[in-house]
Amino acid sequence: MMHNKKVTEEQIWEYIKCPTLYDTNFNKKIKATTKPTLANSLMKLTNAFLLHLSNGRVLAMGELKRKWDMICEKDNINEQKCLEGLQQIANFYKWAESKQLRILDVKMPYGLTIKGNTGATSITGEINCIAVTPDNKYELLYVDYGNRQPDQPYLDRKLKYSLDALAFKQMYGEDIYIHVHYVKGNLDFYSYRNRTDFERLTSTIDSVSECIDKNLYYPRENVFCTSCSIKQVCRAWSLVKAGDKY
Repeated sequence: MMHNKKVTEEQIWEYIKCPTLYDTNFNKKIKATTKPTLANSLMKLTNAFLLHLSNGRVLAMGELKRKWDMICEKDNINEQKCLEGLQQIANFYKWAESKQLRILDVKMPYGLTIKGNTGATSITGEINCIAVTPDNKYELLYVDYGNRQPDQPYLDRKLKYSLDALAFKQMYGEDIYIHVHYVKGNLDFYSYRNRTDFERLTSTIDSVSECIDKNLYYPRENVFCTSCSIKQVCRAWSLVKAGDKY
């Protein structure tokens, strides 16, 4: 029987990360609160900056610092991390100024239907940021505050970028380049999606939707387990701590 699922992109990524995590969060409704990472907090301010930019207003560095101090207090970021974050904000601000960055939209909602071999999946989500290049072309912009420099093969395979590119293509009928700015290294990376990439995306989402439809929720042990928000209620994690296999 063909499935016909309605999901959010958050649900797709959560299932790929770990089906047990998906089941706990979205079926059993057990959501643990997690402390935001420095990168998460930095993105809050960055999105605010980009949103103002899309409305034709450039936030001054002094205003960004005041907003950052408020975020640090709210997210309980220690003084050292707060100062480290402020330096990264200053670096991003200089880069945006040097590029004369122009923004079309931030967190633009989309809805699309992906038809695979086992059924149709209707997905809702948000395109992170659409920027306008100096030659008046559009690009998907992602700001990376991570500690690890991204590598090109990873960027070329990242499904979030593929999904945003497909959503843009379905809305505007155009292909779009992907631009990732890595703040710590002041480096810019570019990627593109073709038919093969969209076929891979379709196959992955179709498989995830079929598994959700069949209630297949199993633990996926990976590098995220030690910092997982639900590990205290995860039977698989308790077995790992005990040295058993599940």
